[in-house]
Amino acid sequence: MAFGGIPDSREVPVDDPTAIAHLARLGFAVAESTTPDRAETDEADVTQDPARVKAAWERMYPDPDQRLVVARLVADSLAIAHSENPAGWLTSLRSSSKIHITYGRLIAIWLAPGRISMSCDEKALSEGEREQLSNVASREDINFRTAPGFVAYRLKAEDVASVRDLLLRAQRPLIEKGQRDVRQTPYAYGHTRAIPTYLSELLRTTVQQPVYEQASLLRATPEHEKEHRLVTGTVGRQDPTFTEYDALLRSLREKGLHFTPELVSEYIV
Repeated sequence: MAFGGIPDSREVPVDDPTAIAHLARLGFAVAESTTPDRAETDEADVTQDPARVKAAWERMYPDPDQRLVVARLVADSLAIAHSENPAGWLTSLRSSSKIHITYGRLIAIWLAPGRISMSCDEKALSEGEREQLSNVASREDINFRTAPGFVAYRLKAEDVASVRDLLLRAQRPLIEKGQRDVRQTPYAYGHTRAIPTYLSELLRTTVQQPVYEQASLLRATPEHEKEHRLVTGTVGRQDPTFTEYDALLRSLREKGLHFTPELVSEYIV
């Protein structure tokens, strides 16, 4: 069903900042980040396979020129993050055609077929620069609970080259905020090392790997996984919001808002 112009949840991709904006407008807090997916296989995590990352990237950006432009933008953003805090970031292959990049607790970049979305601070740009960016990108408010005021710019891969420098400059305050607020990202166990490896090979340069202080965080513990599976990977039994989760779902349904549990658990804390 549709409610207030919001499409049925089955039609809303969970990686889309538009979904965040809709939920925020309904008065709900929006999670700083989504917890990275674990591989749906055995101990041999296929998301760490460079060939899988290469296939995903080429599937998302079949045009070689656009593939390179997006890769350079991502690599430059990662370089800024790494210089701020080598332990504060991660890249996550979430499906065969979806990649997320997180700085601290803040999801900063969504990569999906033919497009890219970036969390930014539009105040870092002049009025003329914001207008230039709005000519090729849609803008959505994102209510990060601990970092209000940021927005998401979503644009086609073919338009990235024309506004690359603006995007990087607008994202820098978010990078600094995300990296400064953590000693180490709490999602380190979800880092896909094959993504920086692939970027290094594609760009023929060195894209750094994060330097985590605790190697154990490179993989979630069985108990951690058990907790996160309870609500599709974001809210665990030890989380103080867990007891409120069912009540929240009931409240949404009573108001005629038929979001799937997966969608709600992706974005609500």
